[in-house]
Amino acid sequence: WKRILKEGLQEKKKKKSSFVRKSIGLDKGKDSSTDKEFVYDEELLQDFVESRSKHSHHLQLERYDYPEGSVALIGDSAHSFNSALGQGCATALECTHMLVEKCLLSSENNNTLEDALSKYSELATKESHAMTDISLVTYGIKGGFNLMTFKAMPLVLFNMLRGKSLIKRMMDITVPYSTIAKENRRLLKICRKQFEKERKPFVSKD
Repeated sequence: WKRILKEGLQEKKKKKSSFVRKSIGLDKGKDSSTDKEFVYDEELLQDFVESRSKHSHHLQLERYDYPEGSVALIGDSAHSFNSALGQGCATALECTHMLVEKCLLSSENNNTLEDALSKYSELATKESHAMTDISLVTYGIKGGFNLMTFKAMPLVLFNMLRGKSLIKRMMDITVPYSTIAKENRRLLKICRKQFEKERKPFVSKD
């Protein structure tokens, strides 16, 4: 664990990268040096190593508004997904932009706040649900040689040849999540099957 943490905290150094990660657009930064030394809290580190893994959240709500109370949901209160693709903050900001836009349009057109929230919810759920689905790609692309890699990689490479690499498209703020999900629907279909196979439902103790 100390070796893993040390390597992760170093500035970039020349290191080997898997073909899978390179092919989907990851591992693109500069390489780094390993001349730093770190001092660890042995007790906290041991507690971390021995702790149980937490639940992987995957949440899709039918609507992001509650008109009777003039309430709108954004960010993690509205959706929850694997953080591996780093889109949590981006999705929350996108929802905020949609909400402000719909409220301004509603004001200009003399519509009610209820109308604005309804239109926001309709658009925001479409994009956030798409991102939640896209996050399931982590269940299909895990690196190494396994059955899921052989199923997923041909679909990833096919889209790359079409000029529609999943990672590059997500970095383009002009491309909606719903468009990316549609372009990768076959890939996401097999990833969802793997997710449903591996997931452990949360059971309340109450």
